[in-house]
Amino acid sequence: MEDLTPKKEAKLFLDLKYRETNPSEWSGLPIEAIKGVSEPDAELLRKAFNIKTVADLATLKYARWAEEIVELADKGATELSGFEDKLIKEYEKRKPAGVARAPIYALQGVSQGDADKLAEAFRIKTVRSFSKLKYYKMAKELHGIQMELIEKEAIRHPHPGTGEEKLAAKHKKSNFMLIALIIALILVLLLFFYLMLRKSSAHMVEVSGEEFHAEADAAFEEMEDDLEGEPADTAEAEQAVSSVSSASSVEPEPTAPAATDGYYVVAPGDTLAVISHKKYGTYRKTRAIFNANRSVLSNPNKIWPGMKLKLP
Repeated sequence: MEDLTPKKEAKLFLDLKYRETNPSEWSGLPIEAIKGVSEPDAELLRKAFNIKTVADLATLKYARWAEEIVELADKGATELSGFEDKLIKEYEKRKPAGVARAPIYALQGVSQGDADKLAEAFRIKTVRSFSKLKYYKMAKELHGIQMELIEKEAIRHPHPGTGEEKLAAKHKKSNFMLIALIIALILVLLLFFYLMLRKSSAHMVEVSGEEFHAEADAAFEEMEDDLEGEPADTAEAEQAVSSVSSASSVEPEPTAPAATDGYYVVAPGDTLAVISHKKYGTYRKTRAIFNANRSVLSNPNKIWPGMKLKLP
């Protein structure tokens, strides 16, 4: 099994009270956790570059630029290609060796005040001395060890969702979306058939209603044809009613009393015409009675004793 224990000497870069800290937490330690960096020094770094942790110092871009410039100078390079935007205008055309001897504020983004704070905290004034700052080197070592541990741990225990697992998850998601689409289509089809069924039912009800009223009107017209021979005077009308009453008296069944609250209870032998004559003294209210009771009558000739009819 691969040894993941960090270098023992790396702990010596930490102040005594931080040496038992787990290596996985080194990058997040405050700057003063580095051995030799006092709290006032750490405060000056915070004010100059707004850095607070070991990781912040280890990745400070100005220190990295200084390292690159000094490396070129030590190799005898005569140009600083690619550093045009990393130096103030006064030093853009100078050779690497000259820039290495320049003050730290020659770096683009480092002010005179920032350089003075570095000089106060660590007694460094030039780009070369900045690149050699030992606390920067310590921070890089501590941060690098933690990053190496994280990388090795990731290799030993791959994060779920990578490789084949990630591909399987992608296929699973695709299958889920396909199933959801199929379900949505089925629901749309069901809704379509439901609406069509409702429309068809409504049409059938409308047709049935029209047929009902047509049948009722035909029956009523037939009844009116029968009533065209209505007696010319009241005496003949009364004789017709008397004849109906005499015919009904043959059957001894008791008749239901007529209602007095705007309704009439049909008696044996009653027709709509008889009821019209009884209540209004004329047969011409027959259609009005039928129209007022269309909710219970489908045919003006089909009424029965005991039925309660509304009077118009």
